Amino acid sequence: MKNMNKAVLLGAGVFIAISVMFTAATTASFDAGYDIYRQSASDTITDTEADTIVINNNLFSFWKYNHTVKGVQESGTIDLTLTVQESNTTSGDEWYTVKTDSVDADGEITAVTGDIYGVRQRLIITGTGTQSAVYTHRLTLKKEY
Repeated sequence: MKNMNKAVLLGAGVFIAISVMFTAATTASFDAGYDIYRQSASDTITDTEADTIVINNNLFSFWKYNHTVKGVQESGTIDLTLTVQESNTTSGDEWYTVKTDSVDADGEITAVTGDIYGVRQRLIITGTGTQSAVYTHRLTLKKEY
């Protein structure tokens, strides 16, 4: 009986130790030292049409960005150009291009990432050729406290 009690106590101790380690590991994977901002949009691009997605807030501090765009071909050949632009002014039309990429395969997901140095940012999605394509855009901004 004593051996059985020792085995039960030892088993309970091992279980508690593993539970504590697992809890610490899962808690450590969540980084609470960041502000997160998310935005998403979805629409259809026909032929050479262009959509402009403007981030809803002025970014007066250092942010990291991640634009992901998934393109789904409805007809023709999908060919979308992604242009990330920033501005150092809070209003007006002074924009400069910081990155470009493309979505040119059905179901392709393209990520455009980097650091924001401007005050405002926008993404322009432009079609090329003869096509009808549905895109889904997701944006995540991350800023350290």
